[in-house]
Parts: sequence; structure tokens; C-alpha cells
Amino acid sequence: GSGSISVWFKADKIPKQIGIAPILYYGAQDSCAYMFDASNQGLIIELGHSPVHYFSQNLYFTIFSNNCDYPSFCYDSGHPINVGQWYNFVAVVGRNSNTGYLNGVEMTHRRYNFGTDNTSEFFKDANKHEKFWLGRGYWDAWPMYFKGSIDELKIFNKPLTHEQVLILYNEAENSTGIVDINVLNEINVFPNPSKENLTIQYPENNYGKKTVRIYDMSSQLILIAKWIPIFLMFQNLELVSI
Repeated sequence: GSGSISVWFKADKIPKQIGIAPILYYGAQDSCAYMFDASNQGLIIELGHSPVHYFSQNLYFTIFSNNCDYPSFCYDSGHPINVGQWYNFVAVVGRNSNTGYLNGVEMTHRRYNFGTDNTSEFFKDANKHEKFWLGRGYWDAWPMYFKGSIDELKIFNKPLTHEQVLILYNEAENSTGIVDINVLNEINVFPNPSKENLTIQYPENNYGKKTVRIYDMSSQLILIAKWIPIFLMFQNLELVSI
């Protein structure tokens, strides 16, 4: 009934004439065949909303709790999202409140299309609990797909404070999780998964000021190490320059 969603995304294309770029979709497996819009009887985070909002490149956080009908809650960023740029969006829903943050800054200019800043709806308010998708959704009964990159999705069962949102943003901004894919293609990690030793090979000119985070098979963080050339061994972690 309340909580927070944090997700990083970079759009390569946002439909301007018809359709959406769905980032996160939760709700019905099938679209509402007789209801236009992105109606999914659940929760959706998307970019664009045309032709309802013609040529819009805004970010939308929407909840459908009224079957195949208009949204019960929806706000958008009030400002367009730039193509080719990484963003961190955090949706926060409290017991009698909601807000959103873009790159660690509260979206004070967000526009409410349905509901108000006192509306409290989250996952449990979805009409259907059938599918959870990243990068896929519906528009006017047609499947739509996100063209770009989605990373660092985190869902919390409590509303985050602004300070906690800033920690999330600053923590992930310099992590390897949001490095461009053309950089990641030059990095080798093996063996993965590993029982003992782990080797990370990377170009000499690409170590930068990044951070290596290593997780165990249960997704628990077990090591954080600065990615610098003088760092050669930390317990069972070895970094080898190629």
C-alpha cells in the first residue's frame, strides 16, 4: 500500500506521435481490448503518452485500480526527458502522500493528471496481479517496447526520505551498473559465478574512478572496491589490466 520504486533508465527513442516507452509494467497479462491508453489494471512507469498528450516526452507514473477504465492516479514530470541521457527516477508513496524524484531532485513541477499529492496507491491497489515486466507494456491494446537501457531497479516496502533518495542516486551514479554498453563490452569477468577467485579484465585506459560491487548468489553485497590500477588483490578478488 505504500513504498518506493527506484530505477535508472536511458531512452534511445520516445514515441512522439502514438504510443509509449514502458519502463516498468505491473498488472494484467492481457491488455484492455476496449480501452485506449496504457490501461493495464495495475501500475506503470513510462515515457511519452501520445496522442493523449501529443508529442510528450515526459515521464509518467500511473496506477489503474478501476479495472479497464481511466487511471485512478497519475502524475508526469512536467518536463521532457532527453533521449540518450541516463536518469534515476524514484517514485515514493506514503500513507497519505506521494511524490517523485528525478536524479535526486524532487519533481516539484510534476503535473497530476489523476489524483492529487495526497493520493496513496501502490502495488496492492492494482486490479490484477499477473505480470511484472521491464521494458514492455501496452498502448491501446498493442504491445509496446522500451528502446534503450534499464538498470538498478530497486523496490522498497516503505516511503524513502529525500536523504535516502540522494544516497541511492550518489551510490549508483558512479557504479559500473550504468556504464555505457560499449564500455562494458571491453570488460571481462570470469569465472562468473565464482566459488573462489574472480578476475576482472579491463583496458588500461578505462579504469577511471569507478566502483566494483560484488554480490553473492542470494544478491547480498559482499565486497565494494575502488576500481584503481594500484588495487591488485583484496582477499579473493583480483583485478588484471589487459
